[in-house]
Amino acid sequence: MQGPSRALLVIMPCMVVPYLFPLAVATVVLVLLRRGPGDALLLSLPAAVLAAWHAGRGDVIPLATLLYSLPLAMALRNFRSWPLVLVLTSLGGCLMAVTLLVLGGDYLIGIRTAFEQVIEGWRQSGYPVQEVPIPDPLRLAGLFGVALCVASLGCLLLARFWQAALYNPGGFREEFHHLRLSGRDASALFVAGLASGYWLPGWSWIFLFPLLVTGLGMAHYWLAAREVSSLAVTLLYLSLLLLPVRYLLVALAVVDGWQDLAGRQKGREPRPPDEETRK
Repeated sequence: MQGPSRALLVIMPCMVVPYLFPLAVATVVLVLLRRGPGDALLLSLPAAVLAAWHAGRGDVIPLATLLYSLPLAMALRNFRSWPLVLVLTSLGGCLMAVTLLVLGGDYLIGIRTAFEQVIEGWRQSGYPVQEVPIPDPLRLAGLFGVALCVASLGCLLLARFWQAALYNPGGFREEFHHLRLSGRDASALFVAGLASGYWLPGWSWIFLFPLLVTGLGMAHYWLAAREVSSLAVTLLYLSLLLLPVRYLLVALAVVDGWQDLAGRQKGREPRPPDEETRK
């Protein structure tokens, strides 16, 4: 926030170091939310160059995350609607998966081959490797779509958390607690997730991930209302390792879309979620 040069000191090393690219992308998104697309464009260009370098080495997620997080941030800045952003997140993941299937068939086959070589290398080295199912290109494309959903929405949430911490303390907590999809949108994503799980293996969480996030927002609201300890929040996230808990949060998000289970919207005046960006 003190200038492009300071921002680049965060963006460049984080984009170079593997697995730190979300910090770089979130920094660009923070600048976009606070200062607008002009300043963000100046920072996104060098970040895109480094992300393209990763893509040339076989990792397309940093570049895809950067390219998609910016439109999500623009949608939040211009329309001030988290439900719209959540729906767009799923559409972006679906677009990523379809693009890889149509244009990146060789890339997906190469990943599958590399995976097979790794498993075979372990077997030859004497490791007791059991039969591991090798994902086909269709499933791999879906997994890439899920990864884009998680990374892009995660970067946007992190940037909003930073922005609120700087300019509106407590604002992000309120936004996350009141995160909620309409019953129609939640049901559409839920049905799409179930259908894709049957017809398109590996694609279901492209549509269910936004519901999981809204379910987590509702869970955080309940825990905060009961003033439970931070240990309960930690246990909540550890429980996400269990598939039934994830589906429970998804189902609660759908029901909450129709019934407002937590009563979060009662007596609440509508407020733009990013109103401090205009200050």
